[in-house]
Amino acid sequence: MKAAVLGAYGAVGRRLAVEAATLGHAVTAVGRDGTRLSGVPAHDHLRLSMTDLAGVRRMAAAHDVVVNATGVEDSQLALASTEGGAAFMDISAERDYLGELSRLAPARPIAAGIGLAPGLTNLLAVAASGEGPLHIGIVAGIGEPHGDAARAWVWSVSGRQVTSGGTKQRVYRTARRFDVPGLGRRTLLRAGFGEQDQLATSLDRPVSTWLGFDPAWATALLAVAGIAPGAAAYLDRLSGPAATLLAQRDRWTVVVSDATSTRAWATGRREVDATATVAALCLERLATAPPGVYAADELARLDDLREGLSRAGIEVATNPSITENWKDPR
Repeated sequence: MKAAVLGAYGAVGRRLAVEAATLGHAVTAVGRDGTRLSGVPAHDHLRLSMTDLAGVRRMAAAHDVVVNATGVEDSQLALASTEGGAAFMDISAERDYLGELSRLAPARPIAAGIGLAPGLTNLLAVAASGEGPLHIGIVAGIGEPHGDAARAWVWSVSGRQVTSGGTKQRVYRTARRFDVPGLGRRTLLRAGFGEQDQLATSLDRPVSTWLGFDPAWATALLAVAGIAPGAAAYLDRLSGPAATLLAQRDRWTVVVSDATSTRAWATGRREVDATATVAALCLERLATAPPGVYAADELARLDDLREGLSRAGIEVATNPSITENWKDPR
């Protein structure tokens, strides 16, 4: 296929261009900065502003799928791409934006939130058996050089109100304990990732997301931001030197639990790599799906991606593993 990666010189975009090419796709690196763009390994390079919607339509007409890795959350970008004839994938985790995408009626398929979280988290949650509330815990290694947009989003949602299962909570103000493989018992804080809304609909059970850092003491920075959202920008800057000093702490872990036990989990190195891997593995599934808006669990199941995840060094486990009646949208 021909895949265009918007924001291809960013942390995730660059890695995604490599992953997509490894899978045999012809990749066009797209972005505003021609100098930075030229350094991205890709089949072609296109200098284009995301505000040039006419240019986006023309670009999309020459590609099978367009991936937005810019951090720009604008549904008009999705519509311009699909109107041009390409499928559209966005790696955003912002629940309001993903909700906006879900209400579109596009001419081509759209994937809303494909990466580590949302994305792999959706697949793990669907693979987890049981009933009642489901809790998704994410432990991020503070030593990873996260993309600017992703890092900014983590701090910008501090103190925001989220609702799950009829319960209203503030981001980073409520704590929950998780059994995290390799790390033991960890306290994680209420988060606001977009998959909690997607999964509450598809699974018909309350779903909440929780976030913490490794090492554990760094999670306290999120707790302070939850209480004093105005300090979030300062705490973001403070976490930078810590990340430099702890450069080897780049392992992430996702845990899916119900009221009694851990039901599924995954772990690997570098979140940006995991996001790029999951997105690349879903490209062809998205491009061949009927028009509509899809969450990750509506495009694939965990077993569909297991081999590709393993090649990327991502370990996954479910306890127990289940197979559901599910029809591939293609």
